[in-house]
Amino acid sequence: IFNYFWFIKLSLIELINSRLDSIVFHLGFSKSISEAKQFINHGHILLNNKIVNFSSIICKHNDLISVKKDSNIINLININLKFNNTFYKENLELDFENLVGKFINPIKSKDLFIKFNESKIIEYYSNK
Repeated sequence: IFNYFWFIKLSLIELINSRLDSIVFHLGFSKSISEAKQFINHGHILLNNKIVNFSSIICKHNDLISVKKDSNIINLININLKFNNTFYKENLELDFENLVGKFINPIKSKDLFIKFNESKIIEYYSNK
């Protein structure tokens, strides 16, 4: 018997980790998801060389995430990258010099280093 709840949990984790704000955070451009959202909403982050202003975009295989060249937050991003401990090499590539990241594929829940209650995440997002 196929367990649909398990499939939904797995898909949800992959979906959340495919969001632009999550990728900006995991590339190390920001020190939190909230900061990543702010960078995106203020037009500092480019997706495939286009300005996007909403953080919930779902990225696809080989999407390029970069920092706008004339952005006034480049120094802040370089500081964040120095202290970054969230970078997942399995699903992202990062060109430190040009501040360009590449989304390879979503993080699988089994690859995450943190423990969390997936049911609580589903419950939280289902109430939105």
